[in-house]
Amino acid sequence: MRQGTSLLLFGLCTSLTACVVVIDNDPSWQSHHHHFSVPASELAQLNVDINSGNLFIEGVDGLDEIHVNAEIKTISDHIDAEKYINKQQVEQQLTIQSAGWDSFDSAWHEPVRINLHIQMPKHLILSATQGSGNLKISQLNNHVSVDDGSGNIRLWDIAGHIKIDDTSGNINLKNIIGNVMIDDNSGDIKADKIQGTLSVADTSGDIKVSNTTEFKLLSDTSGQVALNNMGQ
Repeated sequence: MRQGTSLLLFGLCTSLTACVVVIDNDPSWQSHHHHFSVPASELAQLNVDINSGNLFIEGVDGLDEIHVNAEIKTISDHIDAEKYINKQQVEQQLTIQSAGWDSFDSAWHEPVRINLHIQMPKHLILSATQGSGNLKISQLNNHVSVDDGSGNIRLWDIAGHIKIDDTSGNINLKNIIGNVMIDDNSGDIKADKIQGTLSVADTSGDIKVSNTTEFKLLSDTSGQVALNNMGQ
């Protein structure tokens, strides 16, 4: 899973080059901030694939580029950020990949941790794949698919169909216009203001649904289900 895009994270970085900040009072780990943009006027879909680390993706009105801001944590004073974050465009799809959080690359002989923050045009389709870490997606007007290993997922203010395949971690959805399909192994699910059909296949964890047009429980092994103010 390696895709990423980010926005202006840390005000300490004022240029488009990497900068270094000692973090967590541990001089052995240093934080490098890297920013780049990709034209999006001819794109139809963004694919983000990261092995591990936190990922925040948001749509922005009137934006014709994809802005990526990355926090790369390593033990090195200086790095080549392009070794850690790759981008590739095939026809109308752009794929952004990153190395993983706490992954160890034998070629570089050092561990690396990466967080990504992405700003993208609201009309693009989004596919996000993540191994571990928290995931937040908001303000999009097209379909969204998520394949997540572990970590919490939060989606809000999205007009488009959503598909989520999750292994573990809580899922929170709010203000969705479109149908939602969730295949979840463990973790609680909370959904509010879904204008469409919410379908859930769940192994364990509580499910709370409110202010939603329709709810379908496809399977549920354990956990409580609470419905409130349905058919809205």
